[in-house]
Amino acid sequence: MESDSTRRILWLTAFFMAFIVVGLVAISLGDGGAESLQHNIYRLISMFALNGEWAFEPTYNTTLQILAFVAPLAAIVGIIELLGRSLFGRLREEWKLNQMRGHVVVFGLTKESILLMEGIQRGPNPPPVVIIGEALGEEEKLAITKLGAVLLDGVTTTESLLARASIERADVLISFKSGTDESLTLLATLDNYLSSSGRMKGREPLDFWIKIDNPKLGERLAEYFGLTDVQERLHPRFFSLEETAARRVWRNHPLDLYAEGQGQSLVHLCVYGFDPLAAQIMTEAIRQTRPIHRKRMKITVLTEDPDRTREQLLAWRPGLFQCSDILFERLPFHRVGISDADYHHLPIDATAHVVCHDDPDAAAATALSLRRLLLAEPPGIESKGNRRLNAPILVRFDRPTGIGQLLSANETGTDQGTASWPDGVEVFGGFDEMLVGDMRDPLEPTVIDTARESIAKSIHLSYKAGVAEAAKLARLETGNITEQRKAEQEWRGLAPEFRDSCRHAADHLWTKARTLHGRIVYEPDRAEALHLDNDDFAQLTALEHQRWVDERLLAGWSHAEKRVDVAKQHPNLVPYDRLPEHEREIDRTMAERMDGALSAGRLALRREYIVGITGHRHIDGRPLDDDYIREEIKSELARIVDEHPSEVVVLYTALAPGADSLAVDAAVSLGIPYTAVLPLPFEASRADYEDGADGVGRFLRYTAGADRVTELPLLFGDLSEVAPDKNGKSRARDQQYALAGGYIASRSHTLIAVWNGQPALGLGGTGDVVGWASKGEVPEEYSLPGPFAPTPQRCNIHIIKPERPDRSAAQAAE
Repeated sequence: MESDSTRRILWLTAFFMAFIVVGLVAISLGDGGAESLQHNIYRLISMFALNGEWAFEPTYNTTLQILAFVAPLAAIVGIIELLGRSLFGRLREEWKLNQMRGHVVVFGLTKESILLMEGIQRGPNPPPVVIIGEALGEEEKLAITKLGAVLLDGVTTTESLLARASIERADVLISFKSGTDESLTLLATLDNYLSSSGRMKGREPLDFWIKIDNPKLGERLAEYFGLTDVQERLHPRFFSLEETAARRVWRNHPLDLYAEGQGQSLVHLCVYGFDPLAAQIMTEAIRQTRPIHRKRMKITVLTEDPDRTREQLLAWRPGLFQCSDILFERLPFHRVGISDADYHHLPIDATAHVVCHDDPDAAAATALSLRRLLLAEPPGIESKGNRRLNAPILVRFDRPTGIGQLLSANETGTDQGTASWPDGVEVFGGFDEMLVGDMRDPLEPTVIDTARESIAKSIHLSYKAGVAEAAKLARLETGNITEQRKAEQEWRGLAPEFRDSCRHAADHLWTKARTLHGRIVYEPDRAEALHLDNDDFAQLTALEHQRWVDERLLAGWSHAEKRVDVAKQHPNLVPYDRLPEHEREIDRTMAERMDGALSAGRLALRREYIVGITGHRHIDGRPLDDDYIREEIKSELARIVDEHPSEVVVLYTALAPGADSLAVDAAVSLGIPYTAVLPLPFEASRADYEDGADGVGRFLRYTAGADRVTELPLLFGDLSEVAPDKNGKSRARDQQYALAGGYIASRSHTLIAVWNGQPALGLGGTGDVVGWASKGEVPEEYSLPGPFAPTPQRCNIHIIKPERPDRSAAQAAE
């Protein structure tokens, strides 16, 4: 794309050439045309310098006289335009800078910082942006102009540049400097500037986000600055893209939900490859996964050098070994992926596989070969009953282009814009996702997450209130006054590690919502708070204590009889049932004030009301009135929504062609989210749609539009065994569909059944599912119970006939 200056030069060149050509023609038509060509061109050019009086001699025509007027006027206008544009641009820039309040200041002009600015501008009510840095070229300058940002060009950041950027009136400062030394030099410059002339008097310290490639170093630097008076003016936040990627992946792909979908009683995370991202993935998995009482998460790290990997992890994040059971297994990595011979090295009971190779070729090869091995055992391999199940695979791509784009399976042009097909391999970690996202979006973690900050500050207030209640109880119980805690200070004076603790508690709200079988929704116009009973608060209280213990252990704290913050020792790092009653009051207060913390981010906790769908398919000899069924399901769903205004109604569907897909159409028309419960792997499920018009396209749209996709485990056979034989039969396939029917029946509050009232034609048919739901009991073979699954219950059953009643009566009369 050409810049404005390039286009301007082209237009001026074209004007000048046209002027010369017209002038030469006019001269040749007059008596003065005998001069040499060079002399004539020179005389025409001199007109621009007010030397065109010769054109008024009688021997020349009127055209030359007009050109004599045009040339000096063009020269004067050009000078005014050139100087005026520069002067006007400077005045406009200074006016914008003087008007700025609550703006964002970015240090360092890089591809990443431009992506971040794009994300800021996409959000609602985007703040103004100022960039301090050296321009890279015309392309970057044009991008900045389009974003409406102001660029203060400078190789080094000086106090005069900081004054022009009105730093003291900004809301957020962000550094994308290339090295840690540069960023720390910038921090010193900022602190000197803000400490002079009382610029921060009466103001909260500014959040200063600093990109750092070593997360561990960032933690140590944050602890160091927590001991200095810099805290009075700046809150340094050392962020890494790895940390944000890990927070995002477990927000979007919760491990406990994967374990629930597979009927597992223990979460087992498998990590392929090791680097800082892998360590962060494990850390955030512990922070954001629902724990099981007295059971620790299992983590298997598969690398080419297990001993060296163990040493590195002990150095980087020793607290992981206190919170989880970690195994290190040797697995050779090849450019073509995992070999068939290494099948036995793959963990048997994995909840999810995470591929962390930074080489995109190696990452893609590992993910694709792993998926193939999980769906079907390689030839000649005897599993001896220990076949690996089809757990989801998450693969890291920093920049999802090329291979990453292919694995994302992005489809454009759908009704939903851009969608991704959940085909068993999900891509995460894209810089564009983390930087282009709206920094004020409370539902999606981004690099600069101001909504998370608001929630964290509210959580800190809840903590302080809990400490006050705990002190009262301590006086009643023991007569002693509890010790002064550093974490009781105001937010502006709070040490970085305690502010981080509040941020982790903000992330954990989503985990608490899942524990209550609910979800967090964006609700700017708050309705009434969700009612929680004593059992709910007891659950949340114990969960909050476990979160705090894990978070402290991950930060390097240990148990001791006396609290010593400098030595990172604390007496409360014990199981909840051993915690003194007055100390429990802190966790109890945090649970009771959960709704207030969410409201700080304009969020709310809402329970899920699950509506399951079961029904007949489109098969020969069995009528199915699509329009009638779709309208009946829509009517029933609308009624349920009206009767449950404080809950989120969610449809569960196996997505089989027929009643299941018609229910999705009805749900989408009402704006109701739906969960696709796939009885077969994605590759096999799409085969059910291949015979119909736009069949595969419909299936892809259904899966891409799902709020969540649960691919059930292949319990009854591998990919070849669930495929229909030449007669269209497969017992393993029928058993998988029975598994989906049992899953939906045991989790639904209401089951909509498109049913003719007849017994099921095959295993797990509509009649069977209705029977299981009415009894509140699913046969053990087709049940996926576990500590993460809700307690099975009898549900309301709503029957819809496959045909419109008046049509059936008319056919019977005939």
